[in-house]
Amino acid sequence: MSATLISGANDVQVEAGLSVRTARGLNAETLNVSAGAEVRLNGQRVDNDYVIQDGDVIEFIKPSGEKG
Repeated sequence: MSATLISGANDVQVEAGLSVRTARGLNAETLNVSAGAEVRLNGQRVDNDYVIQDGDVIEFIKPSGEKG
């Protein structure tokens, strides 16, 4: 059971059952996720406590107007 984390052009597969916070921490360097990035699940905003389910697509999106 896995899900996909995406940040910009980078993506990784992660185990389902992790919180977004944990998955983000484990993959922040690989994905180059900024600290202020919004978290979206299938296009809808979720918080860092969301538990990732099998097949989820989680995107880390920089807020509009942020450089880098």
